[in-house]
Amino acid sequence: MEEIINVIEKIILKEYELLMAYLNPDLLDEEYEQIYNDYKEYFHFSLDSYLHMYSVRDKDLFSNPEDIEMYKNSYQKRIVFQIAKYLNPNLGKELATHIDVKEIYVCYLNSNQVSGRPTLSFNDTYTIAKLGNDFKVIYRELFMLEKWERPHGYEPSWIIDYGKLEEVNKIISPQEDQSLIDYNKI
Repeated sequence: MEEIINVIEKIILKEYELLMAYLNPDLLDEEYEQIYNDYKEYFHFSLDSYLHMYSVRDKDLFSNPEDIEMYKNSYQKRIVFQIAKYLNPNLGKELATHIDVKEIYVCYLNSNQVSGRPTLSFNDTYTIAKLGNDFKVIYRELFMLEKWERPHGYEPSWIIDYGKLEEVNKIISPQEDQSLIDYNKI
């Protein structure tokens, strides 16, 4: 489990670096592209549509320094609440054609943006699996309106069932009520 904690911590750090680079008008496009590609390396290609919003910077933002500061102040580095290891997941038909794994790690995270919700509340899960020699995020879910939602509208790309729960590593408790209920379920 220590290896997965290290992987998710690297992903979180790379994401925060990407968000700050996205808003840095002094960064050359080539430098930004390298930061983006370093982050993208941690994701399976099935999540390319999720990553697409960061592929090219919106340089219109650079014309107003106050907006850049506002956006920078709205981003935060994510926190990992818990990691659950599952065996023999049931992947949707499309996802299963690209991925064949016997174990997955579901990482429960807060948001990368400051919002009206408590900082210590669930926002996303990143599901990580070992593909070849590397760990990659293969799936994600969003915590919206006090329940988990699949952001992928295409069922064959879902993880249908996580499988058998093998191990849970609880790192920090969320403070928001519904998140805490979910945290204590497993």
